[in-house]
Amino acid sequence: MLRRWIAEYKPLRRVQDELDRVEPVADNLYKASLGLYRTGQLEATLPVLRQAISLNPNHVGTNQLLAEILLAQGQAGNAREILVRAVVQISTSGGTSSVDSSFVGVGTI
Repeated sequence: MLRRWIAEYKPLRRVQDELDRVEPVADNLYKASLGLYRTGQLEATLPVLRQAISLNPNHVGTNQLLAEILLAQGQAGNAREILVRAVVQISTSGGTSSVDSSFVGVGTI
């Protein structure tokens, strides 16, 4: 019964969005890092993402973007660690996320 209520009234995407906004400074840092990333400033993006994660380690978008950049830099091991941590966080909430698709090319857990 609880699972049905959660599925109906608290879909995973909504929970993830709420977790992302728990720490507004972390969410703002994530948004700033997206701007840097979109302009191709990968090196400048990394410290901003790491700062956001230090404030909110559960921020799904931050973890996913950091892993994507690390993969692009050939740091598959580091990217995999970040994605594993993100998937564990998601699986403990009982769902899946777009983070799962980031595993393509990284290997199996």
